[in-house]
Amino acid sequence: MRYMHIDGAWRDHIGYAMTSEEIAAEGGLLARWQRVRANAR
Repeated sequence: MRYMHIDGAWRDHIGYAMTSEEIAAEGGLLARWQRVRANAR
């Protein structure tokens, strides 16, 4: 099980958020997803 540091405490979580910078940045989530998808073909 993984925990996140939320509001000063380590807690289990159901949801989370990402910023557009984390998704679109070079080496970000979108780039990682595209790389994994390309390698799966």
